[in-house]
Amino acid sequence: MTSLREWFDERRTLREWGSLELVAPKPLLGTLRGVSDLRLRGMRGRDHEDMLRLRVANQEWLTPWEATMPPNTGQSLPTVSQFCRQSDQQVGRGLLAPFSIWVDGELAGEVNAYAVSWQSLCSGMLGYWLRAEDAGRGIMPASIALATDYLLGESGLHRLEVNIMPHNDASLRVMEKLGWRCEGRRADYMYIQGKWQDHLSFATTVEELPAGGWTEFLSRP
Repeated sequence: MTSLREWFDERRTLREWGSLELVAPKPLLGTLRGVSDLRLRGMRGRDHEDMLRLRVANQEWLTPWEATMPPNTGQSLPTVSQFCRQSDQQVGRGLLAPFSIWVDGELAGEVNAYAVSWQSLCSGMLGYWLRAEDAGRGIMPASIALATDYLLGESGLHRLEVNIMPHNDASLRVMEKLGWRCEGRRADYMYIQGKWQDHLSFATTVEELPAGGWTEFLSRP
């Protein structure tokens, strides 16, 4: 399996990234509610457009947690074509690792490693979301486990970080299930829905990977 570091070092093609697929093993599927197949796929090109359409369909569900542009910055959100092009450019440079989540053959959400840094850091930040109808089925912890095992085990990254608003109970439960280390509160960390919001920061490193990885950890009775 080609690693993120190889994409960064050798400028592998986006077609190769788009062929990447991580499949949940049966023990992990056994922990989910009403799911017979779960897999993550590397996104590229029009995959981003499909994901944006799913986000629009779940806009009411996602809006409370969506980042917005602060006033007086002179910045604006990219168009769909600009976003897709920028995402592919970042993937090609090894700075972004976008995965689509597929539940029983249907597109259901996304896990992204973004702001990836190499050299002496070898770290990235993880963002994720799931369509409303799949919430509470154990899908998101399992998806993050699959992505994290690949990113820390195969890609050459050493550390991953997640930042969550303190009142985002659903996302906090994901971290609780995974047992990632809480590094504390970041004041006024991100501009969301018209104001600067505090976030709780969670992280994990290669040294903290459980035996068998997070996928096996979640599969344990």
